[in-house]
Amino acid sequence: MRLAFALLVALALAAMPEAGAASPTSDYKRAVEAGFAQWLEGLWPEAEAAGVSRATFDAQLKGLKLDWSLPQLVPPDPAYPGGRRCRPP
Repeated sequence: MRLAFALLVALALAAMPEAGAASPTSDYKRAVEAGFAQWLEGLWPEAEAAGVSRATFDAQLKGLKLDWSLPQLVPPDPAYPGGRRCRPP
């Protein structure tokens, strides 16, 4: 059940292909995106235990990335390492 929820959350954050030239990504965004990729990879043991093949897991998550245009997206706050997050005003 947790895997299904995690995958639904990940899919909700999936970015749509952008039109036009992409602007340069800040170091902060790259770090958050790397953390997101690590989090996704951390789902593998649970998916494997649930009987999901590695090929299916990789195929379903291929190209998945954060959608920075989502107003509800609350990335980690670099001022609070260890998981504390920014809260929107």
